Amino acid sequence: MHDIAPLLEWRIILESIFIAVFFPFVVAVAVPYFANRYRAIAAWMAILAPAVSLWALVLLYGEWSAAGRGALLYSFSWVPSAGLDVSFLVDGLSIMWGFLVAGVAFLIVLYSNSYLHEHEDMGRYYGWLTAFMGSMMGVVFADHLLTLFIFWELTSVTSFFLIGFWSDRKAAL
Repeated sequence: MHDIAPLLEWRIILESIFIAVFFPFVVAVAVPYFANRYRAIAAWMAILAPAVSLWALVLLYGEWSAAGRGALLYSFSWVPSAGLDVSFLVDGLSIMWGFLVAGVAFLIVLYSNSYLHEHEDMGRYYGWLTAFMGSMMGVVFADHLLTLFIFWELTSVTSFFLIGFWSDRKAAL
């Protein structure tokens, strides 16, 4: 007989909420690597993060509506011995803010391709931008104080690197 626990773990990872929150981090790691080698596809890879998050939010909205529009809780054990979980709460307000974050990120990625020049490090910019989007999605859906704190600090760090992107320009100082 096969153990079903690994299958359940994959099902949890493939939940819409986890795709909406964590997929931007996957893109944030991947896009700088590919941008250094294939600059032309860097923007297309970066647009993938908000697009997939928007699609996951559409699916999440369907799950939330099918559940009677009550609050849904998604959680997985992070440190079981300490009783720490990563928990996300889905309700009408969090879905609305999720759509806002992913939608604005989608528009920013579309627009930013026009003002980044050939000599600039697109991979680094898009990496920090998609990580910032993922951090904001985590803040929006966080249901545990520790989860909120982690994503809030990730938002601070990623915004610091986004603000300092053009640190070599005199106007940025």
